[in-house]
Amino acid sequence: MRDYSMPCRTARLKGIHTPRFFVFFSGWLHARKGFIKIDEWGCMQSGFIKRKQEDFEYYSAKLMEQMEEALSPSRVELKRLIMDYTALNQKGAPSKSAQNKAAKSIREIRAAESGKQEDKLRESRRRELFGEIVRVQKGLETKEVIMEEELLAAAARLRALLSCYCHGALYNWGRREWDARAVPEVSIDNRAYQLYRNWHKEDDDYVKEVIRYAGKAK
Repeated sequence: MRDYSMPCRTARLKGIHTPRFFVFFSGWLHARKGFIKIDEWGCMQSGFIKRKQEDFEYYSAKLMEQMEEALSPSRVELKRLIMDYTALNQKGAPSKSAQNKAAKSIREIRAAESGKQEDKLRESRRRELFGEIVRVQKGLETKEVIMEEELLAAAARLRALLSCYCHGALYNWGRREWDARAVPEVSIDNRAYQLYRNWHKEDDDYVKEVIRYAGKAK
């Protein structure tokens, strides 16, 4: 279920709810006035289309910015958990006293029992930390999926709007058959999205590696 309370929901794509009649008429009028050009791939280009593409870039940047702010506490918590987990593993070898089967004195026996207890507590804490790491990481991934869904939905709405605009232009030119190549592509894989992904790629890969390695060690 989507979390509609997320701050990223405050981002809005301008002009996406413009009545389709006006969008169609704009395409028809711009074609009539010669404002629309066709590039070498058969795709329409105009000032209107360029502005809409820029609006989508701005919307994407705002969405990434708000997502960054929303997920910052979770990322800080995840780094702390990873540090604690790594530190625990570094000193987490079973104690030598616990492995000494030839204990000859009461003191040595008690030390061995104490070592075993410490190992159990350490293993319990390790499992607890691992569970928290998985929980926080899954929460981050879930919210990022929601973000991608928002971007994809906005891209689909914008493409539908541009399709209506291009349809108006084709109608003016007397071309009744629809040509999908005329509509510019709207991709979420833009500069803002790539910056967000690249910024966190190293940390995300490291966390996934920790989870993968810890899962095998169980």
